[in-house]
Amino acid sequence: MSEVDLSNLDPAFDGVLRPGAAGATSCEYFQDRNKRWPFHCDAEGYRLLARLLRAATPVVGAVQAKIDAACDVAGGAQSPR
Repeated sequence: MSEVDLSNLDPAFDGVLRPGAAGATSCEYFQDRNKRWPFHCDAEGYRLLARLLRAATPVVGAVQAKIDAACDVAGGAQSPR
């Protein structure tokens, strides 16, 4: 399976998609936050999941920016304007 570029993904996706060993035709991925229950897919599934993570990265960043704007540094909500 050829390696797909997973650089520049949101840190929330660290370790979510793991390619198989060199020459492997499957990969491992996780749908749960704590990465306890692995799922497996073939090379095409790996490419599709990689595209999904790349497409979702700016969305996660935009949501995080809105959360950051609504909260102060200590994590409490700002008073309404």
